[in-house]
Amino acid sequence: MRSKPFWISFVVALCVISAVSLAVGLLVYPAGRTPAAGSVSRADDGDYYLPTAGDNFSLLAIGSDEVSGKLSGVSMIRFDVANGKVPVVTLPTAMLVPYKTGSATLEAIYAEVGVTALMKALAQYFSVSLNRYIDVTRDGFIKSINIAGSVKSAAAAGGQTLDGARLYDVMQKAAYPGGEKERLYTVSQTVADIINQKASLFLLSNGPDVLSAILANTKTDISAGDIEDAYGALRFMAKLSAKPAYAAEIGGSIGAEGSFVMGDATKKMITQAFS
Repeated sequence: MRSKPFWISFVVALCVISAVSLAVGLLVYPAGRTPAAGSVSRADDGDYYLPTAGDNFSLLAIGSDEVSGKLSGVSMIRFDVANGKVPVVTLPTAMLVPYKTGSATLEAIYAEVGVTALMKALAQYFSVSLNRYIDVTRDGFIKSINIAGSVKSAAAAGGQTLDGARLYDVMQKAAYPGGEKERLYTVSQTVADIINQKASLFLLSNGPDVLSAILANTKTDISAGDIEDAYGALRFMAKLSAKPAYAAEIGGSIGAEGSFVMGDATKKMITQAFS
């Protein structure tokens, strides 16, 4: 499988920041940046691209606290290029998954061994592949979104257009009528909004440079080679008239000491969406 990168990175925000989603969205695509002078649209440059299942890739986007280093958000994003779909799901940091000889929460795994082990644990739990990760703090999220430009958020009153700081606040807001479940869905929807609004970035000649500037505000294993490898597929998705990104809801129950146990139906849905 070719190494995949990301346009997802932009998502960063993506949303994952929402504590959870913060990380996610951010990287994915910075919203609404005004092209620099000399930037040229490459939408009609005559190139053609036929996507295959080999172009698909999944990204783990996480948010972490810049002071304590604790996990604050977890989002998974699947770029199903062959089918033109981008499911986004944000998970509770207190979610339990099998770990070593027992189980542990996502936040505990991250605190003990870091993002690589967290990515492995989630991949095994859902029986899917997670190809790359992005780890972003609140400050990194805000800087990344501001590089890209403001984002029109369906979660904000009246569908307001928000800068990085205000978008972060919307995702982190605790007073949602539906509680944490609604907040997590809002984070996923915000990441999806960013992806759908900013896909055109990949049709600009300076798109890779903007993406690299955004990634500089994060910790990630996405390389310049990854971006180049995936660029054809990302440009293909950017030309789609439909909005490919959508938020997925999660279901489950609260277990011992406030841990979250995912429901079987939700687990099956995520496995299918990310396979």
